[in-house]
Amino acid sequence: MDSQCQICTARGSTIFSDLAPEDLRRVGKLLRLHRYKRHQVIFMEGDVGHSIYLIKGGAVKISRALMDGREQSLRILGPGDILGWEALFEEGYNVTAESLWESEICSIAQGDLARLLAAHPIINWKVLKALFSELMKAQEKILDLGLKNARERVATLLLSIPQPCCRQELKGQKHPFSLSRREISELIGIAQETVSRVLSELRQDEIIELQGRDILILDRQRLGELAGLL
Repeated sequence: MDSQCQICTARGSTIFSDLAPEDLRRVGKLLRLHRYKRHQVIFMEGDVGHSIYLIKGGAVKISRALMDGREQSLRILGPGDILGWEALFEEGYNVTAESLWESEICSIAQGDLARLLAAHPIINWKVLKALFSELMKAQEKILDLGLKNARERVATLLLSIPQPCCRQELKGQKHPFSLSRREISELIGIAQETVSRVLSELRQDEIIELQGRDILILDRQRLGELAGLL
């Protein structure tokens, strides 16, 4: 993995982005690259936390189990994001991580990362920044829930789905992403019936295309205007 780290497209947004080439090569020897299929579980809530994961490409859904056994979707992560922080501080993972589609994810053993943190203060700083970024995203989500209407929330979520999975074309072919109405409902805090209505309206306006669970963004400009981002 050492040579791959230096050419990784997600490297610039990871906690290792500021390392010197020699140090990056050392890190690369500690990383393992995994390829996950669509809807493949990376780790389950309650599993022993042996590793921390860095997303190279694709998208991962984070969820937790409710007391009645149902699943609650919490957020979606993409390239450069980190999974399994709990392994640094606790014995087990407190969430479930599932690949939403074909994804490439690197893992590093908890002990190896702990030693890197001790040896490289710059990585400690990057970890703090990453954790702070997660806190800011959580606050933004709370603001969205309080201030945005259903149409704006759906548009904001669709635009947040990691690239390249939202591109209208990938290698000459349309490339939709898959999210159920229930997952969208849980992620943005509105009823499934409302999600279905808003998606139908966006389809009628030719902003998106629907194929069962699959959603294809046709007009990112108009979607951004609806989300209040442009």
